[in-house]
Amino acid sequence: MENKISVVIPCYNSCSTITRALDSILSQTHPVFEIICIDDRSTDHTINVIEDYKHEHPEAKITILKNENNIGPSASRNKGIVYSRGDFIAFLDSDDFWFPEKTRIQLKFISENKLDGIGSSFLIDTKKKANIAFSCKTLTLTRLLFSNPLPTPSVLIRRDASPLFNVKMQFSEDYDLWLRLVSSGLKFGYIAEPLIGLGKPSYGHSGLSANLAKMQIGELTAIQNNIGRLNIKSVFFQTISILKFIKRVAVVSFRKIKK
Repeated sequence: MENKISVVIPCYNSCSTITRALDSILSQTHPVFEIICIDDRSTDHTINVIEDYKHEHPEAKITILKNENNIGPSASRNKGIVYSRGDFIAFLDSDDFWFPEKTRIQLKFISENKLDGIGSSFLIDTKKKANIAFSCKTLTLTRLLFSNPLPTPSVLIRRDASPLFNVKMQFSEDYDLWLRLVSSGLKFGYIAEPLIGLGKPSYGHSGLSANLAKMQIGELTAIQNNIGRLNIKSVFFQTISILKFIKRVAVVSFRKIKK
């Protein structure tokens, strides 16, 4: 295994953030094999920014795929996955970024623990991080059903795992994929120490994550898709999900009050 990593980045109106994302890939202590940017019919200068970056950094091996229609991040990621040629697929959103040791640390744990995929925790919009010792735990299906600890930009997964997103789901499609893969017998790991930075909070801020109700429906659907509808286990974890939803609503409401 050569450990070639293909990075898939869906882009939409990302001209102000995509350079930071690309810089974070080039700063990796384990270099990536290729970067695939899928432009989802941006109306700003995203493509021009990526083209300029591509010419300035030919070592980055950037490919730009242009969607004929706006198809959303899931279908765009799938398009990049199908196009990719690496042994591993890594995901990054255009407004997020990686810390320099991300790919090296993750490949190390994948090799040591014979994992099919791995993810990590995150920080919000900062690159400041103390030197820490990293550790990895196996992510069981039960643990994953309690909550989704894997932000999509943190995940690195073997290409032969066929990690394709359900394009019928607009919300929580990433959670649905992790549940599907783990329930099928694939082995995932989780690094509690942060390896990525998100450009915004994971929910309740902007974009898709701002719609808490639809996110909740998506989460319940993901649980139902992967462990069934009418059984004690499904009812239990869907109840846990609803309790978390109430907490999220309270957190977002508190943020608005503070403003």
